[in-house]
Amino acid sequence: MALINRNSLAFKIISVCVVLSITGIIARIFIQNWHKIPLQELRLDYRYLIGSMIFAFVLGLCPILLWKYILSLLNQKTQFLPLWRVGVYSSLARYIPGRIWQYMGRIYWGKKIGLSEHAILVSTLLESIFFLSSAFFVSLFTLNLFLPKAYVIILSIVSLGMIGTLHPKVVETALNILGKKWIKEPIKITFTYPQILLTVFLYSILWIGIGVQSFLFILSFYQIPLSKIFYFTSVNAASWLIGIVSIITPSGIGVREGVFVFVFKSVVPVSIAILCAIITRFYSIISELLIGGLFLLFDKGAWSNFFSMTKKAGSATIVESKISNEPVP
Repeated sequence: MALINRNSLAFKIISVCVVLSITGIIARIFIQNWHKIPLQELRLDYRYLIGSMIFAFVLGLCPILLWKYILSLLNQKTQFLPLWRVGVYSSLARYIPGRIWQYMGRIYWGKKIGLSEHAILVSTLLESIFFLSSAFFVSLFTLNLFLPKAYVIILSIVSLGMIGTLHPKVVETALNILGKKWIKEPIKITFTYPQILLTVFLYSILWIGIGVQSFLFILSFYQIPLSKIFYFTSVNAASWLIGIVSIITPSGIGVREGVFVFVFKSVVPVSIAILCAIITRFYSIISELLIGGLFLLFDKGAWSNFFSMTKKAGSATIVESKISNEPVP
């Protein structure tokens, strides 16, 4: 990962070309199948929409609670509300051009509530590992419900191997390799194997919740059998996972939607699959911006802190060169 220079002109050109290619393919398929959209089957069901919005709010709190738990494993104690503020503002910073802003936000606001930079960086790396691992498990275990028994056995063996890689010693080695470019002190894992497995399990529950929330949102405008909810959860986690680990496109734009459409078209018409992929992407962005906007509106001093952070980033070129090549959690 460190050998890939995301700031190079060549990388940016390749990234833009990949995004445009995938977007063009999806757009072409959508235009070709536009007339096949069953407009008579589309409707607005407020019950599912409200349920999805409630889920979205609750799920917005869960990552902060999990981050708080990870910090507690690193012997960093903090209150939930200040940590929530850090999470919201650093998420908003993602929408400022440049990959550094989300990390700068965590460090900038994290220090303001008494967190050490070392703990912030290590917890962010751990968050990435747990987030990706849990997405992998949810993809496998929910797909097991629909695959032939031979594939279930293979996936079960793969899952056991993945669980083995979550041993504290393995995680510690991975952290030191990933963080050697931008964390000076050696990283030591002091928490136990059961604590790691518990954390991954909690993140898996979060992924299932994200799947349920997205499924409810789709049900608010298109009827899908409830029996497909586990399949949808698996597809959703898999598409997010592939989008996150994609190093070519920013935030997995295009890649995530392409994977989702390719798999989910076996459940709904391809035009509906594309519509769901596009709408759920915008829905997640709007939900995040709405919560962030409420913080900026009612949180005293939020705007001054936000502008202060952007000025501070002007002198953070060293940090940028170290962080910009790392995957977004």
